[in-house]
Amino acid sequence: MMNKTVATLFLSSFACLSSMAATSYEQAKTVVKNYVESTLGLKNYQLFGNKNSLSEVEISFDEPVKVDPSGWTFFVDMMPQAMWGHQAKVVSVSKENESMVINDVNMPLDNLDGWSDITPVFSSLRSASANEPYAINSIKYDSNHFLSKGQFKNTGKTSPNSYAVLYCGGSRPDKFFLSFWNDCALTYQLLRDVYGIPRENIYVLMSGGPNNTTKVMSAKSGQYVDMPLDLDRDGKNDITYSSLPGDVTNVFNLLKSKSASKQFESLFVYAIAHGICTGGEMTSWDGKKISANNLANEIDKVNAKSISVVMNQCYSGSFIPALSKNGTATNRTIITAVNPNENGVVEWDKNEYYLNSYFTKAFMCGLSDPEESDYNGDGVVSMLEAYIFAKENDLAATEGKLFTSGNFYQEHPQYWSADCFGEKQTINGGVPKEIEYNSNINNRYVVKFAENLVKSSSIITDYADVTYSSYNKISLRPPFSNRGGSVFRGRILSCQNSNITTPSDGTACQKASENTTYTKNIGSSSLSIFPNPTSGVVNININDKTIDKVEVVDALGNTVLSAEYDDNEVSIDLTKFGTGVYFVKVTSEDDTVVEKVVLK
Repeated sequence: MMNKTVATLFLSSFACLSSMAATSYEQAKTVVKNYVESTLGLKNYQLFGNKNSLSEVEISFDEPVKVDPSGWTFFVDMMPQAMWGHQAKVVSVSKENESMVINDVNMPLDNLDGWSDITPVFSSLRSASANEPYAINSIKYDSNHFLSKGQFKNTGKTSPNSYAVLYCGGSRPDKFFLSFWNDCALTYQLLRDVYGIPRENIYVLMSGGPNNTTKVMSAKSGQYVDMPLDLDRDGKNDITYSSLPGDVTNVFNLLKSKSASKQFESLFVYAIAHGICTGGEMTSWDGKKISANNLANEIDKVNAKSISVVMNQCYSGSFIPALSKNGTATNRTIITAVNPNENGVVEWDKNEYYLNSYFTKAFMCGLSDPEESDYNGDGVVSMLEAYIFAKENDLAATEGKLFTSGNFYQEHPQYWSADCFGEKQTINGGVPKEIEYNSNINNRYVVKFAENLVKSSSIITDYADVTYSSYNKISLRPPFSNRGGSVFRGRILSCQNSNITTPSDGTACQKASENTTYTKNIGSSSLSIFPNPTSGVVNININDKTIDKVEVVDALGNTVLSAEYDDNEVSIDLTKFGTGVYFVKVTSEDDTVVEKVVLK
């Protein structure tokens, strides 16, 4: 709950009040500015003003602040751009005598509707994010729609004892999507540039391997291109193994040998492939398969303090029981794009280039950007935080946002972690067991987070905002103190128990497959939709049944045409809807078929 301290400051004597004119908005703004800079002594702050007649101010995650509707209302953010609880003030200035009523709050404005940013002095107190601008909205591709270099700003971090395996299967050349390569390249650049994992510690297993890459990439419908071996475009080949089961075993045997003499700080495993609805399998190459039990046995070979697994193939949630050792694993987190019964979703542009999977792009960009996804403000992104960020920013995880294969589609990302391990686990390890922090702190943010113990003898002054968090103990020793308008929080954390998994009933994914129609046959009849691709007109024909209804939906899920018919031949014109991908739904008697049509 907010701590309300109400103070009334009179800036002119009572004798002068009767002769004063009504206080203008500009005068009130000057009064607040002088108060903040002179009385509070702030050099960095953000000031918002509202000219509307307000009776209350809405504060995020807290009760509204009651204000005088006859006065001018302002909001002072004392820690600009903080994404968590921090000091702020709601100030109401009287229009009669310039007196102020000040309410202390600990959260930002709930929304900025009606508020103007009138900040006279402002410089950000937070460090720059790992990527500028925000990565998920600025993914870059080359002329062939392969991911280009430099997706993330290099942070300068080094993780010499962290390792990673990137697995990218595909089953055969015409089923190896461009999105598979792009997702793998995005992950590789994240590991190298943001987390500083050495090149020699990252093992990339892709398609048929480095010697079998010519014309294997299904980059466009009916076309192939050669696959780059260089994932970060630095002139060095990064794909070193195939996705065949034998190479999977070879890689994990190498990691077993390396970790036997020195335990790894962390192992990160990422998989993108085609999933198979048989209770936990994904494709490798030439029709080979990797089962959940196979992968679990390989990962179990590695001696690592922290293991995290992220999987994006269809039905990937079915891998969780094996990878988690049926819920008994103690040092790992498993995150999947979908539950055991769902297909994963990739995005495509108007030319049918498959770019990225929705989940992978959101998850990896979340890991890169603590400015957006560091929800607890400790300066790092945990596996749990990256999962939450991905759920919030994955279009396919929001019902009604994505339309594919003739249905509104929704992914249900899954999260499993050993107890609260994922809250303390980062991609390159875990949070420190203990932290000792004794530096004096003034007019800035400091957040320190340790698993067992935070020790400090700091002196906190000048409106600094400091938080220490631990799952066990916080030790404050002399001369520790906080004064001068500063705020200190000590938090003993409890496990959030955030596991979100959906068990398979053994039949659900079979039912899902039956409910999705990809065939052109309707009963014993033959449906034809041509030409496809088309430059405008599409002809629909059924030999011996009557077409009752035709609906056309665009790639965003908007119905652009819906018409009823009583004929076995129909022509529709898509020209006015613009080039792109459409889904034509044909209803005939008791049958329905959905076909994808490309308008060039």
